[in-house]
Order: sequence, then structure tokens, then C-alpha cells
Amino acid sequence: MASKVSIVRCSDYDKERVFCAVREGLDLIGGLIGYIKPGDKVFLKPNLLRASSPEEGVTTHPAVVEAVARLVNQAGGQVIIGDSPALPYTKACLKKVYAKCGLIEVAKETGAKLNYDTSSINLSYPEGDLMKMLTLIKVVLDVDTIINLPKLKTHVSAVFTGACKNLFGLVPGCTKAGYHGMLKNIENLSRMWIDIFTFLKQKLNILNIMDGIVGLEGDWKQGSQRKIGVILSSTDSLALDFVACKLVGILPMSTPILRTAVKRRLISGRLEDIEIVGASLYEVFISDFKPATGIATMEGFNRENLTFFQNLMRPFFKRLLTLRPMPNPNACLGCGNCRDVCPQDAITIVKGKAKIDEKACIHCYCCYEVCPEKAIDLKQPWLGRIVSG
Repeated sequence: MASKVSIVRCSDYDKERVFCAVREGLDLIGGLIGYIKPGDKVFLKPNLLRASSPEEGVTTHPAVVEAVARLVNQAGGQVIIGDSPALPYTKACLKKVYAKCGLIEVAKETGAKLNYDTSSINLSYPEGDLMKMLTLIKVVLDVDTIINLPKLKTHVSAVFTGACKNLFGLVPGCTKAGYHGMLKNIENLSRMWIDIFTFLKQKLNILNIMDGIVGLEGDWKQGSQRKIGVILSSTDSLALDFVACKLVGILPMSTPILRTAVKRRLISGRLEDIEIVGASLYEVFISDFKPATGIATMEGFNRENLTFFQNLMRPFFKRLLTLRPMPNPNACLGCGNCRDVCPQDAITIVKGKAKIDEKACIHCYCCYEVCPEKAIDLKQPWLGRIVSG
């Protein structure tokens, strides 16, 4: 049976307009029936990368979270809202993130519970392709259903970040940085992200609702918000990501997550194998959406198709093609967020400014993602500038 993805137009974040769009999108794929029974614990997992206001467009908008919470309440479920941002997984950090992202108000309006349980658990996963052991936040194993609420965004190394990658937020805080340091390249990271997805899919019901009303394009620095005007829903995280990529003109197979999923036969890689309901792709297609510039790295090449000499030279050319994170001293406030998430301990704070040891840097871009002041610039090496024109 083909996976089903619904596309519903939604022009802005007016609460009632969002509620109607989310409800319509869910009805088009069968509604909450079969996913939520009265008394079920339902974990709403928005994208809460860092403490950002809804107006920045970095995190899932609180109007979307509130709409879903209201619908779960109507179905008789108990709502728990939470995430593990890319910072230390502490109650103080969570409170700051929830407040800045508008979720404390959502909890007050809907009666939802915000998760402050910062315990984690190590889980054996012998069936994993790469990860035979996973560390996840404990609360997610105490619920019946996850409603995954990703934001439609580009990503400097993963090309696109959607429903599948959003589940990486269930890895506690700085443990994510540890995974980056251990796995090092986007190919292995994608295998890990898929392992998290397949593990959770075995254990829990997962429903996906993507905030595509306002997305982020390019390298999503200041001014890169893009009005897209849609809510997408599906029971299949990978099918949802595939359709979202097509909607904004990103080739799905240019994304390492979907390439990995196709290789593992979790998705066919063909649009005709996905049933799209609601609005058509033709109606909502964004023709001039800007991709991330950071994809011009050697990670996109299939090693199996390279000659021995090409593989030998691969690390050299990767250094000359890969964007380098560089702190902007004029914008840096020395908050230490970048230092705290760096998996290689390559960042120090010197005289109130961040400093990166380029030899130790593995170009995971965690620092770039979590900087609240957008003080980490991505610099293109000389060969990368020539190649990209």
C-alpha cells in the first residue's frame, strides 16, 4: 500500500487557521483514529533547536504545537510536549527554550504537560545498521504515541532537515555532539538518523505533521525565512520528507538521509509510490527556493563509484571544498553555546570571543546551528569558490 501524504494550504500562523489546516490534513490521512485512544500518553516533539522566538522561523511555531495539542485533547489523549535541544539537557535549559519558543503559553492554553524529566536510557538495538546501542531521553519510552512536528528547513550538511532528522532531538542534549564526533561524516550520521527512526517505529506509533507555513532556505541566516504556506501530514516520516523536498525543488536523492533510506529499502525513491492528497504538488510548488550552499562537499559522492586515486585524494579535496565555520568577533558575545556543543572540544572562549581550532574541527556545524547571535560564519575555501562559480 502506498504511503499517503497530505498537503493543506495555510497562509499564516493565525491560531484558528492553523487549527483548521492541521485538522484537515489529519482527516485526509485517516485522522487520529488508530493512533490515540482515551487515556493514551502522547508526546508532541517539535523542532526546538535552541531558544529562539517563533518570529525567527528556526523552531516549530507554537501555533502548530497548540493546534495538535487541542486535537489530541479532543481525542482523549494526555499531551506531553518536549524535546532535547542541542545544548546541555538540564531543567534550566529546557525552561529557557520552552519560554523563548512560546511553549509555556501553549501548555497554559491547552493543559499540556511540558517535559522536564532529563533522565536518559541506553537501549540495545542489535538490528541497527550502524548503531547497535542508542541513548534516548527516557520520557519518550513512557508514552504510547509520538507526534513528530518538524520544521521545513534546509541544512548546511544534510541538505534538508525534516521529519526523520527531527527525531534526532530525542537523543539527550550534548550526547548528540558525541555522536557527531564519533561518526564524523554525513554518510554515517545519516545511517544513525535512520537507525533512530527504525528503532522508534518498532516501539511506538509515529505520526508526522510538518510546519511548512514559513520555512527556512539557503543557509538560514538572517533574512532567509521563506513563506511556503503549507501543512504536511503523514504516518510515514520518509515519505513526508520526500514530498517536502519535491515541493521546494530539492532533489530527494541529493539528501543523504533519503539516499540511505532507499539503500535500505525503507522507501522506493519514486514519487509515484506515494499518494498525495489535498493540494497537489503542482499547486504549491516553490520554483525558486534556495538550497543550502554547504552541500558542495565531498560527502555527496558515492565512494563505491570512485577510483582508488580519487578515494586517496578525497580528504584533500574535501578540505578545499567544505565550508568552514568561523566566529565573527563583531557579533560574538562569548555565551559559550558553541563551545558546549562541539564534539571535538575545538572551540574555546578567549577574551570573551569564540575561537575555533581548525585542525580539530570536523565541520559538523553544530556551532553554527546553536549560535543565538548568528555569529558563526561559513567561509568557502578558494577551491570551493571556483567550483561553485
